[in-house]
Amino acid sequence: MKQKTWIAVIILGTLAANAVAYRVVRSRRDSAPEATPGAITHTPPTPPPTAPEEPPREDPNDGLARARRAAGLAALEDRDYDAAVSDFTEALRLRKDDQGDLVELLRIAAELRTREQARQQGEQARAQREPTPAPARSVQRTRPARGTARAQPRQESTSADETRGGLLLVTSTPPG
Repeated sequence: MKQKTWIAVIILGTLAANAVAYRVVRSRRDSAPEATPGAITHTPPTPPPTAPEEPPREDPNDGLARARRAAGLAALEDRDYDAAVSDFTEALRLRKDDQGDLVELLRIAAELRTREQARQQGEQARAQREPTPAPARSVQRTRPARGTARAQPRQESTSADETRGGLLLVTSTPPG
């Protein structure tokens, strides 16, 4: 029983000490002297009243500009450079504020279109100068018959696709 009594006395003593400390702190705050002219006090400035903020308005042409950008990327992948340039130009016209990567995409599409036109003109000029060659035949190597040590030479044909360069275009959503 002595142990329970001591626990009760400790708890009541702690509560009483906390109550006294609380009263002392409250009384000091209530009786704090008013600010004197020489004392420096810092009060946080109150922000000026502001009108309720409007949510940012979405440009009605923004969705159309994104669609034109996507169409331009698809045309670029299909090597339709004229359509890509047209789509990127229209997307730039529709976006008024942030141009994003459209300027760079338009430059790439225009450069590729120029290269493609130059390549086609070069092929046309070469075709006019040279007669059409007979298609190259590939001869397969066969095992020589017994007693002969000769093998037929193998001809290799190179296609235009093997010598042609490639394009890797990486885009991200959101742009940049």
